[in-house]
Amino acid sequence: MLQHMHAVGPPMIFRLLLLLLGVAVSSCSKPIEPAKSAILITLDTTQRDAISNFGGPNGLTPNLSKLAKKSTNFQRADTVAPLTMVAHASMLTGLYPPRHGVHYNNHSVLPASAQSLAELADEAGLQTSAFISASVLHSDFGLAQGFNNYSSPQKGKALAVLIMPTAVRAKLSMRALNG
Repeated sequence: MLQHMHAVGPPMIFRLLLLLLGVAVSSCSKPIEPAKSAILITLDTTQRDAISNFGGPNGLTPNLSKLAKKSTNFQRADTVAPLTMVAHASMLTGLYPPRHGVHYNNHSVLPASAQSLAELADEAGLQTSAFISASVLHSDFGLAQGFNNYSSPQKGKALAVLIMPTAVRAKLSMRALNG
């Protein structure tokens, strides 16, 4: 089922993710229904037309295309800032930068007082995992709060060392999703 939705920025995305969390939590109270899943995939600095199901060449991103056919897809997503750490802090907290205090990559730390979606999910008894490839999202910068598993590259390594092969990330992701 492919659904197309329009988003208006981080607070809307945060509300939608909270809705997904609510669905997942409510499904836990009914033993007959299988548990629901929510996956947030961010592709930093990726142009829309580089992905097959958003206008890119067919077959370029086959696994993303398969997932998109069964998922809710956002046709428009706006960011609060063109900086990876700032944007992710907003996505995961629903707060604008002046409220969460993150303004720069590699220098700002998300304060523990900024409650994240992962913390809400963890409090609801859900397992949470993040598999990060960008060093600016290293756990030292505070985004790991609330995640049961947060895999990020080592800080200060050369770019070639930071990039984990897609097959390895996929295996880690599937292992976390399957428990």
